[in-house]
Amino acid sequence: MAQPREIGFMIQQIAADEVDLNGKALAVRYKQDGRRPELLRVSISAHWTDGDLLIIRSSEMRLIVGRVCMTRDALHARVVSEAEKLAIERVAWVEEG
Repeated sequence: MAQPREIGFMIQQIAADEVDLNGKALAVRYKQDGRRPELLRVSISAHWTDGDLLIIRSSEMRLIVGRVCMTRDALHARVVSEAEKLAIERVAWVEEG
């Protein structure tokens, strides 16, 4: 198995309800593919929010990957790559039923 590559910062795991709090975050939604159990069906979105719990001044969301099948290793590599490219340290991993 390949070793994870070093990145310039630490990725912090956050809860799904923290994605739209002030700052930048990735939301990674995944579930096992019904026909190919070795694969996950994945969606990744980047969120930028300026504000706090009471007032949101601006918010932006960009879909990076939409319902694509990949292995767990490929998913992890993609998240690290996108986090590094977009300078995002917070990631919410959401397993869907």
